[in-house]
Amino acid sequence: DVIDLGICPTPILQKTVRRMAAGGGLTITAGHNDIQWNALTFIGSDGASLNPFQGQEVLDHYHLGNFEKAATDDLGRLTTPPESAFIEPYFEELQACVDAAAIRAARFKVVIDACAGAAAPYLERFAETLGFDLIPINNEPNGFFPHDPEPRPRNAAQTVSVVKAIGAEAGFLLSSDAGRVSLV
Repeated sequence: DVIDLGICPTPILQKTVRRMAAGGGLTITAGHNDIQWNALTFIGSDGASLNPFQGQEVLDHYHLGNFEKAATDDLGRLTTPPESAFIEPYFEELQACVDAAAIRAARFKVVIDACAGAAAPYLERFAETLGFDLIPINNEPNGFFPHDPEPRPRNAAQTVSVVKAIGAEAGFLLSSDAGRVSLV
């Protein structure tokens, strides 16, 4: 059976795999690569990305044809849960991992560059959960990256300039699937 979460940040998929005790997860993502590249990221039942040895084992099974083949009618079910089934639990778990009351009391100004990626629709919910003032940039999930999505200093100029201009306490630069982050 397959549960399709649609377009969602990789960390949300990872937490959902673990919380649901799923056999694993799979993302099709550009992640930190240029837009013309996609990759498969395999997630183990523990919610972590497979290590290189585990990934090679998956490839070996594929290349050897060492997997069960079934007719289309015997493939299992495809379900698409409502976002609330996986988004809300993610933010509840996140809030439990930090001192949310202290963050709310500080009223931080935080700039986040979502690189027009999968995290863009969830930044406001993230800010509401932790109680900081969000200044989003590149927050339209339109499929076109405004810059190289690798969150590294050479791609952070816009975030740096906004942080400085408004006196924000922090800035974050995300990869397109939010699997990587850099702090400004």
